[in-house]
Amino acid sequence: MKDIMERSRHYRRIDAICARGHYLAAAQAQRFNRWLGIPAAMTAAVIGLTALATLQLNPGMGWRIAAGLALLLAAVLSTLQTQFDFGNIAAKHKTAGAKYSAMQRRLEVYELKYAADGADRAAALFELEALVAASEALAEDAPARPDKLWDQAKQEQELDKPGGKALPPAPSTLAKAVTNLDFYKA
Repeated sequence: MKDIMERSRHYRRIDAICARGHYLAAAQAQRFNRWLGIPAAMTAAVIGLTALATLQLNPGMGWRIAAGLALLLAAVLSTLQTQFDFGNIAAKHKTAGAKYSAMQRRLEVYELKYAADGADRAAALFELEALVAASEALAEDAPARPDKLWDQAKQEQELDKPGGKALPPAPSTLAKAVTNLDFYKA
């Protein structure tokens, strides 16, 4: 049973890193959303006010060019914000982080259930396989997060657990970044 419990703790640790990585990705996407959204809104407001004021005046060519460029900037920023959809991406990462956190709790309960001496090895292994399959399904449904955030989450986890067993580095290909299945089959 010791080997099964060690494997369960390993999976729980991976889920903790995945959860943290998705929460970091959600925060990053929210920042990007603000970085595009606030300037887009401010530029659009300034252009609107400028256009209203210039209806009464006949501005010089320089002012018209500046207003046209600012209008173009507002349109570009608004288009980028819509195209990248950082708000939706942040929500997806937050949901994935919450699901991985829930999986951690399920593994903790599993460990409590089977930690006692004399626990049924076959039942414990069967239930662990089901939990791992559920984690794999989470990985398939979760949005890809940048490798940099996986590494940051992994480093934070290692700081929390000194002497812990090192996990493999972040997956290098997009397919592995999306699924992370390689870590669950180890």
